[in-house]
Amino acid sequence: MIFSDLVMQKFFRAYLLTIVIESLTVFLFFRYIYKKNVFKRFTDIVRFGVFPSTLSIPYLWFVIPFYIKDKNTAILIGELCVIIVESIYFKLNTKLTYKVSFILSLITNIASYTLGYLIVIAFQI
Repeated sequence: MIFSDLVMQKFFRAYLLTIVIESLTVFLFFRYIYKKNVFKRFTDIVRFGVFPSTLSIPYLWFVIPFYIKDKNTAILIGELCVIIVESIYFKLNTKLTYKVSFILSLITNIASYTLGYLIVIAFQI
C-alpha cells in the first residue's frame, strides 16, 4: 500500500496535534485533577504525553482502516482500542489504579480527537 503525499501530510498534522494536545492534557490531569506532580524532567513529558501517542497513531491511521473499511466504525473501534492500550500503558508506568489510568486515557483521547477536529476546521489545515 502506497500513501500519497496528502495522506502523509494529514497524518503528520494529526500526529503533531495529538502529541501537543495529549501531552498538555496529561500534564493538566496530573497537576489539577490527580494532584500529583509526576513531571520532574522533560523526559517525563515524553514518557506520558508523546510516547503513548507515537505508539497508537500509526495504528489508527494505517492498520485499523486496512481491516475496517467503514470510516466511522474504524474510528470508533480504533479509538476504543487506543484508550484501552494507553490505559494499560499508564497503569504499567505510573502508580495509578486501572480505573484512574482508564479515565486519564479516556480524557486525553477525547480531548485530542475533539480539539484536533475543531482546530482543523477552524483553521482549515
